[in-house]
Amino acid sequence: MYWATESYTHWIAARAHLGRDLTGPERREVLVDGLPLVAACGVPALVLVAEGVLGVEARTGILLALVVNVGLLVRVGWTMATSGGLRGWRRGSAATGTGLLGVLMIALKLALHRPRRRVAGAGTRGATWARTCRRGASVRPPAVRCGPPCRAVRWPTRA
Repeated sequence: MYWATESYTHWIAARAHLGRDLTGPERREVLVDGLPLVAACGVPALVLVAEGVLGVEARTGILLALVVNVGLLVRVGWTMATSGGLRGWRRGSAATGTGLLGVLMIALKLALHRPRRRVAGAGTRGATWARTCRRGASVRPPAVRCGPPCRAVRWPTRA
């Protein structure tokens, strides 16, 4: 999906810059330029498929795929530092820096997808309503107390 979005963006930008439609070779060049992004997704996708075949729990599988991504980032940092002429501790710090960007990505992902707290004593329906209530959805549940972001709601019944 990212490849398609990026390719489309480059396609439109090239058309705007040139002020004309792209020729066939120019279109192919725009599409081929984005293929490294697709290739970079291959290893983590294979890891997820292998975990699915092995029956690994989804949360654990996702975290393992993220750890594989960090390893790939360290490898990319090492390779880029080597091709840039860095040696010794500078090459190691470049690889570590890219790896730390991956660790930051994992921390942000975990912060974004942390489990929501349940409402004490509200049971499953109450907890579901508390999440729905915080999102502002208009659902007609039974009367439930769901905490500070919303009030107890009793929907009127039709006569």
